[in-house]
Amino acid sequence: MKIDSESGNEKTFLNYLADLFRNDLGAVCVFDAFGNLIARVTAKNCSGKPTILFVCHGDTVKPGMGIEPVVVGGVIRSEGDTILGADDKAGIAELYEAVFTADHHPELEIVITREEETAIKEGWVDSETTCNVGIIEGGRIRNGVLEKVFIKAECHSLNHTIPA
Repeated sequence: MKIDSESGNEKTFLNYLADLFRNDLGAVCVFDAFGNLIARVTAKNCSGKPTILFVCHGDTVKPGMGIEPVVVGGVIRSEGDTILGADDKAGIAELYEAVFTADHHPELEIVITREEETAIKEGWVDSETTCNVGIIEGGRIRNGVLEKVFIKAECHSLNHTIPA
């Protein structure tokens, strides 16, 4: 948690994870053109199963520089005026621990993205254009993978010129 990783400043944290995954999990790690970490972990005591993909984000919101975690009453908290950074560092830690301690697993691909916490104002593409998802439909159960999902969205812009 102490490694600074505000959006746009997560490179040190992603490099730390790449080293950790290489050393502890035997992963082959690469960074894509945007700087996302892609770690491939070979199967362990398992064969013939498809690769499983896990995706987490390595950046945090502001204020996330100089985080000092402390344990208060058995709960990890931020000591100062910063966030704790649990989103999504806690998820990454849980995933790492699960893979590290697993007796067997198929081949894994772990992607840690950067700049997930940066976004435009919700619903706004730019100062002239809105884009809203109004309806999402699919499935009838909570714990199933849906075959089809229907999304109904609309975009409106004050600028009706088409860029060249």
